[in-house]
Amino acid sequence: MTEHRLQFVRLPSRSQPLLTGVTFLGDLFLLLVFTGIGIYTHGGLPWAIPMHTIETLAPFLIAWVLIAPFIGLYSRETMMDYKSTAIRLTVGWIAVSFLGGAIRATDYFLGGAPLDFIAVNIIFGLLFLLPWRFAIAWFLGRN
Repeated sequence: MTEHRLQFVRLPSRSQPLLTGVTFLGDLFLLLVFTGIGIYTHGGLPWAIPMHTIETLAPFLIAWVLIAPFIGLYSRETMMDYKSTAIRLTVGWIAVSFLGGAIRATDYFLGGAPLDFIAVNIIFGLLFLLPWRFAIAWFLGRN
C-alpha cells in the first residue's frame, strides 16, 4: 500500500518581499483594530470620527515603523521562529509603547501617555499581535 503524505509547497526565497508586505499589512490592520477597540471601550465610536482614530493611532504607527524593522521583526528568520518572534515582538512592542506614548504626549497629538496607559497598551497590544505573529511562524514552519 502506498503512503500518501500531504506536502506543502515551499515558498521560494524571492517571496520574502510579499511575505514581509503581507505581515506588515496584517500588523497595521491589528494596530488599527486595537486602537478602535481602545476608543470604543472609552465610549467613543472609532468609525464615526475616523480622523480621531487615525490621530490616536499615528504616534504608535510612527513608533512601529521606526522600531519593528530595526529589531528584525520582518526578517524571515524571526518570522519563522516562535521564540524569536515572542522575544523580539515583546521587546519591540514595549519600545513602541514608550516611544508612541512619548510622541502622543507632545503638543502635536491629542491625549497624554501616563504610565498606566502605557502598561495597558503593552499588555493588550501583545495580546493582539502575538497570536497573529505566531500564525505567521506556524505558516512558515509548514512551508
